[in-house]
Amino acid sequence: MFGGMFYTCFPEQYSYRDLEHCQGVDPISGEELRWVTQPLNFDDVIQAMNTLFQVATMSGWADIMYAAVNATPYEKAPEEDRNKWAIGYFLIFIAICSFFALNLFVGVVIDNFQRLKSEMEGSAFMTTEQQQWVNQQKLIARIPLTRQYVPPTNPIRKRALDLVDNDLFEICIMLIIFLNIIFMMIQSYGQSAETTYTLEIANWIFILVFTLEAILKIMGYGFYVYWSQAWNKFDFTIVIISLPMILGANLGTSVIRVFRVGRIFKLIKRAKSLQKYFQTLVYSLPSLWNLAFLMLVVFFIYAVLGVGMFGHIQDNDFGLQQHANFQNIGNALLSLFRVATGDAWEELRTGTDITLEMDPQCEEKSTCGPHMSRTFFISFIIFGTLCMLELFLAVILENFGNADDEQEFGGLLREMLLWRDVWKIYDPLSTGFVPVFAFEYLMSEVPPPFGLGGPTTRYKLMKFFLKINVPCHLKKLTRRDLILRNTMITRCKMITPVKRRFSRKRSTILFDKKTFDDKEPNRIYCVNFTETLMTLAKKVSSFNVQLDFGYNDKEKYMLHEWYAVKHIQDAWRSKVAIIRKKEEA
Repeated sequence: MFGGMFYTCFPEQYSYRDLEHCQGVDPISGEELRWVTQPLNFDDVIQAMNTLFQVATMSGWADIMYAAVNATPYEKAPEEDRNKWAIGYFLIFIAICSFFALNLFVGVVIDNFQRLKSEMEGSAFMTTEQQQWVNQQKLIARIPLTRQYVPPTNPIRKRALDLVDNDLFEICIMLIIFLNIIFMMIQSYGQSAETTYTLEIANWIFILVFTLEAILKIMGYGFYVYWSQAWNKFDFTIVIISLPMILGANLGTSVIRVFRVGRIFKLIKRAKSLQKYFQTLVYSLPSLWNLAFLMLVVFFIYAVLGVGMFGHIQDNDFGLQQHANFQNIGNALLSLFRVATGDAWEELRTGTDITLEMDPQCEEKSTCGPHMSRTFFISFIIFGTLCMLELFLAVILENFGNADDEQEFGGLLREMLLWRDVWKIYDPLSTGFVPVFAFEYLMSEVPPPFGLGGPTTRYKLMKFFLKINVPCHLKKLTRRDLILRNTMITRCKMITPVKRRFSRKRSTILFDKKTFDDKEPNRIYCVNFTETLMTLAKKVSSFNVQLDFGYNDKEKYMLHEWYAVKHIQDAWRSKVAIIRKKEEA
C-alpha cells in the first residue's frame, strides 16, 4: 500500500516539489536538492517491520500516520490528506499490536515471574535474608504493640491528655494541615505586598498552632511516650526548626515549607487503604532494589556498546544533541533512560543511523552511523523496557496480592493476636519487655499452640521453652515500674473476661523484692516482645523470619537456660536449708 510512496524532496522546505523539479541548490544553505525516502518507510518488508515496531511502541506514531495520509506515487510530492483511509489502518494496527499483543508480552513476563516465585517458595527477586526481613515487617505491622502511657495525676496534664486523645482534636489538626497547604499554594511569583504580608501572618499562626500541639502532647503523654512515635519526632523537629522564623531568622524558609507539606502523610495513620499502599511499597523495596541493580547492569552493558558503536557520531540535526548522544558513558546512560521511558526514542535511533543517502556529507561531518543501529535500539526496548520495567510492576502486584493474605502466617493470625493481648496484660505500658519471672504465667494463659494453656509441670515448661528458644536480656527496670505493673496486672485480670487458672493473689506478687539481683538492684532479665513473636511465628507456624537478633555475648542467655539455672539454684538452696536444719537439730 505504501511501498515507494514516502519519497520527498530534501531539504524539508522543498518537500512541495516533485521529482522533476527537485533539482538545483538551496541558495541559503548551499545544499544540493535531492529526492530521498523518509527514514521510516514501507519500501521493503524489513523497513516496514522497523516502521511498524515504532508505531507499536506509540512513540512518534502520529508523524508516520500523517506521512502515510499524505503519501503519493514515487514521482509526486506529498499531497495533504490524499489517503485518509490510512488513518484506519494505523488505528487498527495500534489496537491489535499495541493494546493487545504487547500486553500479552507483558502477561507472559509476569506469568513466568509468578512461576519462578512458586518454584522458589517466596519471591523470585529477593534473597533469603531479604524475604525474612519483609516477613518480619509484615508480622510487626499486623501484630503491633503500641506504647501506652501512665495516666497523669496532675490536673493540668490530665486535661491536656483528655484534649489530645479526643478524635475532634486530631480532625482539627488535619484540617489545619490542609489549610496550611492551601495557603502555601497561594504563593506565586510577583505577588503583591499585601499577599506576602498575609501569608507571613498565616505562617506564624500555623507555627504557633503546631507548637501548641506538640506542647499539649508532651504534657499529656510525657516526653518519653511522645518521642517513641516516629511522626511525633518529625513534627517536633519541624516545630523546632520553624520557631526561629517567628523571630525573623532566615533558616531556609522554602525548605521548611517543603517539610511541612510532609505532614499530609499523617493521613496514612488514619486511612487503612493508604496504609496498605504505603506498606506494599515498603515490602517491595528489597525486590525493587535487586531489580534496579539488574537493570543498571543491562543499562551499563548497552551504554558501553553504544559508546563503542556510536561514540564517533557528532551532534546532528537528525536527533543527537548536547546531552542526548553516546559520546561518553554518562550521556549514553541518560540517552538509554530516555529510550526506556519511550520519549521520542526514534530521534536517537535516526541520529545514529544516518546514511550517505540521507546526508552526502555525513562522512565529512562525522555523523554517519553503522548499520546495527536499529538492532541495538530494538533489542534494548525489548529487554530494557518491555521486560525489565514490567518486572517492577510484577513485584508491586505480587505484594498487593499478599497484603491481606492471612495464610502467610500459617493461618494462625488470630492465635498470634490473642497472644499479643495476653502480653499487654503483663506489659501494661507496652514497653516491649516482660521479666522472665512473669513469662511463665503469661504463657500459661495463652492457649496452644502459642502457649501452654494453663499451669503445667516443670518438665513440660522446660520442654516448651527449649522449643521456642527465646533469648533473655538484662534490662533496666525500676521498682516503681514493677509496682505499677503489679497494680495494673491485677486490675486487668479483674476486668478481663478470659478465665484465669491460677489465683489472682499470686499474680499480684509476681514482681517483689526478690525479683532483682542483689549485685545489680536495678536490672532484671527480661524477654523481648518482638523477639518472642518472631520465635513463636518461626517455631510454631513455620513462618520464614530471621531469628538472629544480634544480642551481646554478655547477655547471651536463652530462656530455657535461665530457667534451668534457676531451678538448680532453688533445688540447691532447699537442699542446703534442709542440711542446716538437720545440723542445728
